[in-house]
Amino acid sequence: MKTFLIYALSFSASLLSVQKALGLPLPHINQNQSYRALRQELIQIGWQPATFELENEFGPVRNHIHQVEGWHELEDCSGTGLGFCKFIFQDEQGNQLSITTVNNDSIFPASERYRIYGWDYTPVK
Repeated sequence: MKTFLIYALSFSASLLSVQKALGLPLPHINQNQSYRALRQELIQIGWQPATFELENEFGPVRNHIHQVEGWHELEDCSGTGLGFCKFIFQDEQGNQLSITTVNNDSIFPASERYRIYGWDYTPVK
């Protein structure tokens, strides 16, 4: 019994240290949900939007989103018809969360723009 208790306490301590090492919590992210709503939630729980500068003649969709929405965490957009775009957030420990969206071009109705396509969490090594 004593050995089991020591094992259980050690395991619990390990879980707590892993949880702390992972940084900020992640909200539940659903494909096709609104990026605008997810962005607000991420900022509220402490994730910081990265900052990328505008480009010159390249990336018209990206530059438009920077200027109209003010989302400077937008790293890049593809040149495909779906307009995949990648947004980057970081926590204070350096962990990174990237969000990929679709329907980013103004040809899509406003209610259908900036939909989550996927996401990736990269912990600090």
